[in-house]
Amino acid sequence: MTFLTSQVRAAGFSPEIRLRITVSENEPSPFIGLATSLEVLREAWLSGDKTESASQQFKAQLESCRHYAATVYTHLDTYGISVDLVFRLRQLRERLLRIRTLLDCLLSDPDCRYSARLVAQLVAVGAGSVPAFGRCFEPVPPCWRRKSPNAARSPVNITLPATVPSTTPCCARRLVGAP
Repeated sequence: MTFLTSQVRAAGFSPEIRLRITVSENEPSPFIGLATSLEVLREAWLSGDKTESASQQFKAQLESCRHYAATVYTHLDTYGISVDLVFRLRQLRERLLRIRTLLDCLLSDPDCRYSARLVAQLVAVGAGSVPAFGRCFEPVPPCWRRKSPNAARSPVNITLPATVPSTTPCCARRLVGAP
């Protein structure tokens, strides 16, 4: 979580995003206190007291960061799209979601449901069969693919088990024909 938090902060402080955030200039950026909130949560979790309040504060800070980053899309609608900026915003959003998933695993997972879901997502992403967090995207149409000397290589076949646990992301279940 520390690494993800530092990546979120770096993205929030990057000039490309920071200058396009459309909120009041009097409001302090939620990216500033994100590391401090994580440290407070870590200390509370290690000591075993006030974990709930620290986690709620950290989750609120994450939500505020997500809201701030989402305001950049208003700027993009007005002044035009930057593919690089949209990519950075999507990375930021995915990192925020991954932090939330890790928090769920750490704080509220007595039956390991969240941990199993996270492991299934990581396996699917690592195998290259499914984008992060089980979202499905259509494959790139053949006419959009680059013509390269390596294009003739055969696609990678991924073998998934016949029985798919219910915690497996929707895309991975569809790959093996599970409901």
